[in-house]
Amino acid sequence: MPSQAQLIRQSWALAEPSADRVAQYFYAALFKRNPALRDLFPPMMTVQRIRLLRALIQIVQVVDQPDKLTGYLRDLGRDHRKFDVTPEQYDDVGAALIYSLKLHLRNEWTPDVETAWADAFGVIKREMVRAADEAAGFGPPHYRGTVVDVVRPGPGLAIIRVKPEPPLAYLPGQYVSVETPRRPRMWRAMSMANPPSEGTELEFHVKTVPGGWVSGSMVTDTQIGDVWRIGPPVGLLGLVAHSERDLLLIGGGVGIAPIMSILPELERRSPSSRLHVFHGVRHSRELYLNGALDDLRSRDPNLEVVKVVSRDRDYGGPRGSLPDVVAQHGDWSAYDVVVSGSPGLIQATVRTLSSNGVPLSHIYYDTYSID
Repeated sequence: MPSQAQLIRQSWALAEPSADRVAQYFYAALFKRNPALRDLFPPMMTVQRIRLLRALIQIVQVVDQPDKLTGYLRDLGRDHRKFDVTPEQYDDVGAALIYSLKLHLRNEWTPDVETAWADAFGVIKREMVRAADEAAGFGPPHYRGTVVDVVRPGPGLAIIRVKPEPPLAYLPGQYVSVETPRRPRMWRAMSMANPPSEGTELEFHVKTVPGGWVSGSMVTDTQIGDVWRIGPPVGLLGLVAHSERDLLLIGGGVGIAPIMSILPELERRSPSSRLHVFHGVRHSRELYLNGALDDLRSRDPNLEVVKVVSRDRDYGGPRGSLPDVVAQHGDWSAYDVVVSGSPGLIQATVRTLSSNGVPLSHIYYDTYSID
């Protein structure tokens, strides 16, 4: 008889081709069951459905890996504090999820499948609620952040510094979700680009994403004095700073931001350890951190920085797909690897590196949507 993890994976494989419809069923059932929850979400639900599906995919991928599953769920629980979610509302979520899957799978929905999903959601609720309760003793559910500086280093790019109140303690490589005054209830995940030691401000790097309501508004409309709401810090990328292996850090576009937060921590590593940073962009004009990366390289003889451009034919450095260039550059099978960027880039990089001998257990990434 298949295990519960196998039943969850098999049933999700049947549902995934129509995943957006499953998400629509889910939210319809959730709001019918508890209409008050509708006020927690934006008027347009497209991005929210994408986030739900990515969370489900992540859970399905690690459902039989307790440590990774627990870490992911606890991050979700801490982040969801900003919504003031109650344990009873988690029950509404669980019921709506099972209803939507059952409605879609029809004859493929068996009592054993239902038990597997119900038990899995029991774990989801337990870990998320426990993490939220524990986090309540360390900080508020969300912070008030005042924009103190905005720099636009290139078309469609902005570097925004925000002062949170009360001060926000975080680890290198972590990220927060933010809500801006011009896009209420449309929370966006953003990594800090500065290390915690740099004081009380948070530095965010933002690139306009085609069709991205939030990113476009942040880049073009943000002004000094704007007040943001900021969720609690989550993410585990910074744990790689304590690795004893050589390190490979890969950032696509503004995905270089959390890597910039981690790098100062790595300066205290063993002088014999090797460190490689790849920054990939589409066009050379998007290499907005040239000076900062060159400065880091000049201070650390064991640091190699490679800047990759995928579309400019006249670029003098490495050109092509970032995952392919990284894979061709060397043998990374003995390295720990950090990947940061869009979900598509992360998936492609993980797939390419794992097929070239890098164990999946050595690859670290956070899965959040960028819009």
